[in-house]
Amino acid sequence: VTYTVTIAGEDNYDDDGLLTVGAHAFTIDAGSNYNAASVSVTVIATPVVTVIASVEGELVYNGSAFEISYALKDGAPEGVSMDDITVTASVETIVNAGEYKVTFTVTGSNEDYDYVVQDASGNAALTFTVAQRGLDVAEVAEAVYGNLQVSGTLVTGTHTAFVAYNDEEIELIVNVKAAALSRAAAEYLDAGEYEVTIALVNEEGNFSLNGATLNAETEKMEVESTLDVAPKTVEVGYTTSSKVYDAKGIPLTLDEFEDM
Repeated sequence: VTYTVTIAGEDNYDDDGLLTVGAHAFTIDAGSNYNAASVSVTVIATPVVTVIASVEGELVYNGSAFEISYALKDGAPEGVSMDDITVTASVETIVNAGEYKVTFTVTGSNEDYDYVVQDASGNAALTFTVAQRGLDVAEVAEAVYGNLQVSGTLVTGTHTAFVAYNDEEIELIVNVKAAALSRAAAEYLDAGEYEVTIALVNEEGNFSLNGATLNAETEKMEVESTLDVAPKTVEVGYTTSSKVYDAKGIPLTLDEFEDM
């Protein structure tokens, strides 16, 4: 059986349903073989109070929690304030880099209203994306080179170094490559310029290296830097056995010094 439904007054409804408050009569015409039927429905509208949720500031990891703030949407009923409303977020703290989908439950002291939470675009759930903190390579390299000093002499090979951001230690893998003109089996670096590769141990975490590229072999994000190893200046003291001319020469005694 095919039924045809007619709602009195086309201005009262659209494809989403009824638009107006009040009583509406629905008439069902079932054709000649069936009795027509009708029903009367009363629609009651409850005023809706909308709360806008937002996060202020740049969403880049900084080690601290990002706080969600709430405010009434423009056009809220008179006499309603945020003091009358309690909002609970599904995610209590947003700290680490990543994507967060937050939903809300909201209650109000005035039972004559319905309460909803939206973002500025009208979405019921908010998606926050906290970006990784990009570390400046120059500053990282300077810290790394300092960490690689071993008994005053820099060593070739792979090392673990740390740089600090606020109170966090960020672990890095550092590879110091021997220069072509260095001694063939050099354990220590001669004075000169060297290539240094720096990689984050956990590039999926809260930090990234600015300008880093993916090393297909190690599957780590790496940056290349250069290290200048300067010649070391050593001051040598000496004493003489005599200050009087001697045709055989006057012996000199060199003072002892470290790291010769």
